[in-house]
Formats: sequence, C-alpha cells, structure tokens
Amino acid sequence: MDPLVTAAELGLYLQRTVDPDAAALAVASASGMIRDICGWSISAETVTLVLDGSGTTILNLPTLRLVAVFEVRLWGVALDPSEYSWTERGQLYRAAGWPADFRAVAADVQHGYEQTPDTVRAVALSLAGATTTNPGGTLVSKTVGAVTHAYRDAPAVLTELQEFQLSGYRLP
Repeated sequence: MDPLVTAAELGLYLQRTVDPDAAALAVASASGMIRDICGWSISAETVTLVLDGSGTTILNLPTLRLVAVFEVRLWGVALDPSEYSWTERGQLYRAAGWPADFRAVAADVQHGYEQTPDTVRAVALSLAGATTTNPGGTLVSKTVGAVTHAYRDAPAVLTELQEFQLSGYRLP
C-alpha cells in the first residue's frame, strides 16, 4: 500500500532536498504509524474483509469510510443484497443478526479516501519530517544550576495535538 504522503511532498514540507531513500523510508514509517494508531488503511482500497460475527444486528467493519459493498458472504455463502444494508461509517446491518462465530463473515468492499485527508497529511509530514531531521533521536542535555540531565529525544513521537487531529480517523 502506498504511503499517505510522498517523498517529494516531504521535501516540500521541509523546504530542502532530502535523500530519496531516507525520505521514502520516513514517509512509509510515518504512514505505518498512523495506520496502526487509527486501526485501518485510510487510503482507498478494494479488499476482502474476513470478520468475526458480532452476535448482534450490527457488524462494524474496520473502516470509517465505506464506499461500496460488492458482496457479503456468511460461512462462504453469498447473501442477497436485500438481506443487509450498510453505512458510510463502516457498519453492516442485518435484521436476522450476524452469527457470533469466528471468521463467519466475509465482505468484498471498497473503502478509504482517494486522497489523504489534509489533517492526516499534516501529521504524516510532521512525523516523517521529525524522523528525517532527527534520525535515531538526538542526545540532549539540560543544565539547571549544578544539575545536568542528559537524555535521548525520540525522533518521531505523536504530540497531544497530533493525537487529537487523528482522533477523527481512529476506529472506536
């Protein structure tokens, strides 16, 4: 899957030339971190999701932007589309309910954003930029009076603001 931002965008963001391999690694790493935090791909993709049944009438898919549902199968048998409905936020409704069995439901879907949302893009560029400008962390020291503290600053850590910015794209 492609990164949420490109290496070229990282160079523009940093306003300097960045080694292409380092930039590619930084944007891939930042994208992976964001996807792990949010719990889904965010990017547009067509996939088959294999899910545990919920035992209720609602089944939550691992997405917050469902674009199309092509087919839903229960234990390998395709359901008639009239047997279920779906929401853009990634929920499947079935009046008869979904079984509570593991891996009972498979859904062929299209989901995600064609273009990375601006908020996600900003966080990805910030994380990738921090990794590029501070690879492996930097030794930092602070002296107050006779006391000196030395520590290694992490290269890419989400701030509280970035966590808040991603909260709208994080699965519940």
